[in-house]
Amino acid sequence: MLWRIADGNLWILASVHRAGARLDLKGQIENVLKNADIVGFECNFREYVPPPAIFRFKEGRTLPLEIPTSLYSAAAAAWTQRNGQLGDLDPLQPWAAALQIMNKELDSRGILAYNGVDHQVATFAHKHSKIPYFLEEGGNALKIWARTFREEQLVGLKLVAERIEESVLRVNAMADCWSNQDVAGLEAHLEQWRALQPSTAIMLIDQRNEAWLPRIVNLSRRSKSSVLVVGALHMVGEKALPKLLKGAGLRCEFIITPN
Repeated sequence: MLWRIADGNLWILASVHRAGARLDLKGQIENVLKNADIVGFECNFREYVPPPAIFRFKEGRTLPLEIPTSLYSAAAAAWTQRNGQLGDLDPLQPWAAALQIMNKELDSRGILAYNGVDHQVATFAHKHSKIPYFLEEGGNALKIWARTFREEQLVGLKLVAERIEESVLRVNAMADCWSNQDVAGLEAHLEQWRALQPSTAIMLIDQRNEAWLPRIVNLSRRSKSSVLVVGALHMVGEKALPKLLKGAGLRCEFIITPN
C-alpha cells in the first residue's frame, strides 16, 4: 500500500510486519524503491538489540505476583504449550509476556517477519546501498509498551493467553488488507484495537505520528527521492499521517497500485 506526497520527492509505503506468505512488492512499489535515493523506517530495527531489562519487572516483582491468578494460569499454560519455561515467563511484564507468546505462536505457523514489508525493504535497501533514514531511536516502541497502563496490558495478555486464534486471525486479516489495498479494512482493525486498548493506541499510533511529523516533512523537502516505510495503522484513522501532513500543507495521496 503506497502513498505519495504530491509535488514532493517522498513516497510512504505502509507496512505489515508479519505475513504467512511473502507480501508482493513487485511492480510500482519495486520501481519506487529502485528509484529512491533514501529509504527510511520507523527505526533501525535491523541493528537494534533490545536489552532484556526492557521486558522485565524490576527486582522483587514477578508476573504471578502482579496479575490475577486466573490470568497467570492461562498465560503459563499458553507459554508452556509453546515450549517455554516458566522461569523465563515469570520476570516478564504483562505486555512483554503477551508479545512473546504471540510471536511464538506466529513463528510456529510460519507467519514471519521475513515475509513482511519491513524485512523485504530493509534487505533491498541494504543490497542496493540506499541512504538510511530513521524516524526514532531503536526500541522506542518497546519503551512505550513498557509505559502503557497496567489495565490495558492485562487486556492484551488475556486476549493472547485465552483467545489466541482471534489474535492470529487479526494478523492474517491485516496482511489480506495490505494485499487488497483495503484502507477501510485497516481502519476497522485500528478501531478494534482502540476499543480494546484505547490509551495504548494513542501512545503507539497517535503520539508517535505527531512526533514523526517534523521529520517526515523535512524528508519530503529534500531534493533526493525518498521512500519511508511505516506500519500500516499509522496511515489510517482520524490521527493518520496523511491527515497530519495535510495540516502541515502537504497532500498525501493514496496510490492504487496494479495487482
